[in-house]
Amino acid sequence: MATAQKPARAQFSIERTYDPTVEEAWALWTTKTGIESWWGPEGFGVTVASLDLRPGGELIYDVPNPEP
Repeated sequence: MATAQKPARAQFSIERTYDPTVEEAWALWTTKTGIESWWGPEGFGVTVASLDLRPGGELIYDVPNPEP
């Protein structure tokens, strides 16, 4: 009897070139305004509802599709 094989997991990487200062890079990843300025696919808006960077905290955001 043949055993079913699991399909290989897809892998991808995301790369973006940006030449910020350490402070600017930190702000892009750790502030509501920073995340909303770059997160998500091109053409989509992002709204951060909650950002808690403490251990056990959470990031809650919405990326609505601009085309219904």
